[in-house]
Amino acid sequence: MLCNPGCYICTGPTLNDCQACRDVTDSVTFVVTPYYLTIGNSICGTTCPVGQYIRAGYPNLCQACAPQCVGCFAIATNCT
Repeated sequence: MLCNPGCYICTGPTLNDCQACRDVTDSVTFVVTPYYLTIGNSICGTTCPVGQYIRAGYPNLCQACAPQCVGCFAIATNCT
């Protein structure tokens, strides 16, 4: 099954049917690019969408911001 490069577990049939995401290391530059699974869909992206954030301790998974926040950073209640 063909998966998006950021997918760790892919259920198919399309490239973006991901259940979990992973970090990808470029084989030439050895730069590591983290991919994150967004809430509500099965796409691995290099950032989390507005209303979600990257939480330390939860690698490769976007977390929801607090209800009072349009966007947030590092913790759910750190509104941006």
